Amino acid sequence: MAITYRPEIDGLRALAVIPVVAFHSGLSFVPGGFAGVDVFFVISGFLITSMILRELDEERFSIFEFYKRRFLRILPALIVVIIATLLASYFLLLPVQQSEIARSGIYAVSFVSNIYFWRTQDYFRANSIEDPLLHTWSLGVEEQFYIVFPLLLILINYFFRQRFVFFVSLGCLVSFAPLLLIEGSGSAKFYLMPTRFWELGLGALVAMGVAPKLPKIAQSLVCFLALASLIASYAFLSDEDGFVGWLLIVPVCASAALIAYLPQTRIAFALSIFPLRYIGKVSYSMYLWHWPMLSFYFLIEGGIPSGVDLLIYALALFAVSAMSKEFLEDPIRYGWRPWSALRANVTALTSLAVVVLVCLIARDSLPKTVPISREIKSVSDYVYYTRTQEYQFQWRRGKCFVMDTHEQDDPTDKYGGFDPTHCLAQKKHGPNVLVIGDSHSAHIWRALEEKLPTANVMQASSTGCHPLLEDDEGRMKCRRLMMYIFEDVVPAGEIDAIVFAARWRTGDGPLLDDTLEAVNPFVDHVLVLGPTPEFASRVPIA
Repeated sequence: MAITYRPEIDGLRALAVIPVVAFHSGLSFVPGGFAGVDVFFVISGFLITSMILRELDEERFSIFEFYKRRFLRILPALIVVIIATLLASYFLLLPVQQSEIARSGIYAVSFVSNIYFWRTQDYFRANSIEDPLLHTWSLGVEEQFYIVFPLLLILINYFFRQRFVFFVSLGCLVSFAPLLLIEGSGSAKFYLMPTRFWELGLGALVAMGVAPKLPKIAQSLVCFLALASLIASYAFLSDEDGFVGWLLIVPVCASAALIAYLPQTRIAFALSIFPLRYIGKVSYSMYLWHWPMLSFYFLIEGGIPSGVDLLIYALALFAVSAMSKEFLEDPIRYGWRPWSALRANVTALTSLAVVVLVCLIARDSLPKTVPISREIKSVSDYVYYTRTQEYQFQWRRGKCFVMDTHEQDDPTDKYGGFDPTHCLAQKKHGPNVLVIGDSHSAHIWRALEEKLPTANVMQASSTGCHPLLEDDEGRMKCRRLMMYIFEDVVPAGEIDAIVFAARWRTGDGPLLDDTLEAVNPFVDHVLVLGPTPEFASRVPIA
């Protein structure tokens, strides 16, 4: 017996994908549009669990049939997007970029791109748009859930007499706890399935019927408040400080409430209108295609589309998404449905292996087939400058220049990876000079170290960290590092000069005055440098 079709859920899918696309397109009225992905997670958890529980109850659930359906739903469009991205990179991008995209493709088609990007990318950094396959992280989360969750339900059904609600609720609590209890680790919390399980699990709990029965008028009121909360999340959540973590409970719970109580409400009727319903039906294709199209535009033009270009992008995205569904996804999904699970799964796994092989060949061989001048090659080598040995030599990342990503390594590390023994080693002979601040201080440290050969130039840099005594906007490990410098290192009286360098904000003046007044009694010289000039946008390659 098939799950009853609920058109309002397609409408809810539309309310998830539209904000995601708008957010990535740089539209300022949806700063929290990224939460649309979380809505997708809740919907997926609900639908998948509804199907599994019904088949378990009817004693006809097959894990191989389940994987077959997932493969037929996800793989066709994903494989085409990856291949199209590789081809586009060959004609449009530099060899070093082609190699990097092929590398991402290997992880994307293996459903572990979320783990790969956790180690290599900050989703909320400006340069994240430079990887056309970054958005596949969410597919990695979902596929890992699809692999593990059905097996858990089978075990629970067999050993614990269907105590599904208890164990899934426990899993949700364990998954959500790190968002509240563990400081930092923003990238891990964002990308990894264990800290996303609670969102999929909440959808699963709705499918298990945990939502209490309410009168129709109460259901309508709950749906109205939930819809208002979801829209407010899109309007007021912000990625300015990175992953918002536990605040996602608002759009996630709103989505769960809508799924639970939408039937037979006027809001369900509104969400079931044809335009929203159709966008919901093509939402998977739209999600898959929107990011590569934006990414290539950015890489070629040096910015995201606006004005007429944005309108053309939106129309092209809709057209590509509709064609993908009508001529690719549906024919394979429904045409191959009569196939046996063995035949379909073997075909799917073989296709994945072929795509991995293509990506491996593209990663190692494709860049060598593109003729470029020596001048262009010398410039292109700096596209991924932060991964070079020269960058590590220049910045001393991870030891003396603490990055956001180091917060994920060890929650007990007070300073986020900073090594005071190495970075603050003082000498008895020659002046001891301390360079302190954010990435702008890391930028100048090596130059000062080389231009002042008789001085001992020390470094205490942390990304986004302003060298101020009182800075309520700084991250906890940033504030701890600054307090360590100002309360322990500077008062020791062994430092002769301090160089303050940062991307100063409007309003930092009084705080900086207080900081200088505090350090002046302990040092002979203080130098405050303004921010390093920055390009407003990327230099286009075409």
